[in-house]
Amino acid sequence: MTPEDYFIVEELFPDFKILKPRNNQNPATFKLLREENIASKRLVNHGMPMTYEEKTMIVWDYKNGDLDLPSLEAYLQRSYISILHILELEGVAVLEREIELAKEVIKERRLKEGVDISMYEPAVAISIDEPVLNPSDLSTLDDFKKWHPLYELVLKEIIELREITTQEELESLLNSLAADDQQLSHSYQNDNIDIIYDIENKELAYLLRYTTVYADDLVRIFKKLKQLKKILTLNKELNLTFIGPGPGFEVMALINMMIKQSILLTNQSTNFNLIDKSHWKIGRNIIKKEIKKTLLIEGLTNKVEINEDFNDFMHLADDNLAKSNFLIFQNCLNEILTVHKSELLIRKIKTYLRDSPRDSCLIFIDRNKYKSIESFFDEVELIPSELKDAFNVYRSKETYSPITLNQVPDILKNTIYIGALSATRKIHSSYLVLRKVDC
Repeated sequence: MTPEDYFIVEELFPDFKILKPRNNQNPATFKLLREENIASKRLVNHGMPMTYEEKTMIVWDYKNGDLDLPSLEAYLQRSYISILHILELEGVAVLEREIELAKEVIKERRLKEGVDISMYEPAVAISIDEPVLNPSDLSTLDDFKKWHPLYELVLKEIIELREITTQEELESLLNSLAADDQQLSHSYQNDNIDIIYDIENKELAYLLRYTTVYADDLVRIFKKLKQLKKILTLNKELNLTFIGPGPGFEVMALINMMIKQSILLTNQSTNFNLIDKSHWKIGRNIIKKEIKKTLLIEGLTNKVEINEDFNDFMHLADDNLAKSNFLIFQNCLNEILTVHKSELLIRKIKTYLRDSPRDSCLIFIDRNKYKSIESFFDEVELIPSELKDAFNVYRSKETYSPITLNQVPDILKNTIYIGALSATRKIHSSYLVLRKVDC
């Protein structure tokens, strides 16, 4: 298939109008999406925002008999389910028999063109009267405009992962996560924490509860401690190592901050090293896709590397850690201290602080309710007095609300959070930062 065979809105209609605009939607992102879709054997315009021009074409051509459902899907390169949804919204009736006949034609064409059929085929037959959920356009949900933007990324990934085709199916899944959500939340009430995140439902519950509230915690420190920017700008080859980052949304937030401040553009190379015992397949898939899009749009793919190491921090080689300009622990200390003795962790931290480069930085972020964390921070604060190097030390506690109740999707309030636990919106954080400075 060549570009002449399908619809490219920005070429045919340079002044196209997106029906429900969202962030980062422009011809550059469209081109990237199409390349990803072709590589992944999806319909070429899969995941694109619906435009006024497409909607008009669908309604006009179908009502006037110019194009049937298979022809509309072939040219627009959007699932016939999305096309049916547009027709339904515009009050255009489609006979059930016509849908069934169209599906046979569409299946044969997809096979011929090498499109992944299973991705678009619902588990059950879809009636035109049944509400269809388009994973690429969650904006059809009534309260979408109020959402915190990260909810869209997470819910879209869940819908595609579980091949969900209707709102009813999504609500059923979210209801089934309530027990995992409660277990997860209750597990964090104790100092000793041992959670298996590689269980899919546990990860989904975590993503929905904590992604929005933890994503900007690290960026807050960089904004508050202006001197940290010096480390980012003076080292033209940067290594930032994240211990236990989980899904890694704080990495995505930091990259976005560094792009806005032109740091990644002026640096020669920047490595983001993510160290975690758990694989976090779903969350990592989300952030890697979003980071890749951003880097491609900004022309930074040759300057930035995302490296993953699924390993226990205590088993990492000290000489590799010593190369890190930043060593960052975010919401993982209590889990490390559950498995390893405090004195062993202190010894490893001390080795890093002694061997790390000038103007390097050690950052701890955790919940401030754990006694074990505060005791550990007390011990770490004593390390600079044992070393010859000079350190700036910053320690603080902060309570803030990253999101409001209105930013939580109604579909979550009415399912996973309808019982004993509501969505997490307030954070009580404890910070400790040690910056190694020139004497």
